[in-house]
Amino acid sequence: MTGLSKIIEIFKPLLLRYQQVFKYGIIGAGCAGLDWLVFQVLHFFLEKELVVTPFDLCFVSAHFGEWAFHVDTKVALVLLANTVSVHCGIFTSFFLNRHFTFKVKDLTVHRFASFYLVGLSGLLLSSVLLVIFVGRFGMWEPAAKGITIIFVALTQFLLNKFVSFKKDKPKPPV
Repeated sequence: MTGLSKIIEIFKPLLLRYQQVFKYGIIGAGCAGLDWLVFQVLHFFLEKELVVTPFDLCFVSAHFGEWAFHVDTKVALVLLANTVSVHCGIFTSFFLNRHFTFKVKDLTVHRFASFYLVGLSGLLLSSVLLVIFVGRFGMWEPAAKGITIIFVALTQFLLNKFVSFKKDKPKPPV
């Protein structure tokens, strides 16, 4: 028995028991990679095409106690790229998870609506985090996007498992 075979034998029960989580993780990693890549490409082109000058006005300002956020053009471009990239991830993730992870084929429109709402909650969370990381702390955009993906992925897995792809329990006979 080779070293790889021994490792597989050791982890096989764990993989079988948690295969749904592993599948969701693999698909999620792929979709997060797609999200991050689309974000980078869009952000790059938006930044190159729309020249940001020092004279740009802050067009959104919000105050939360001691925290003040001024969303300038740079942050707005980050949010625009984030919105498009997250939608790419949402659509791809739904169809892959529906088919491979949760294997639930019924109520497609209902499940997609639920999944999409979960995705929009992730978009909201990632946008808020990006405003904080980029707008408030001046973090490098690609790193900020990567960090937000981690928070969003954990939140969305739980919501999708228990809401979007919840299997209906059979009703007892009357």
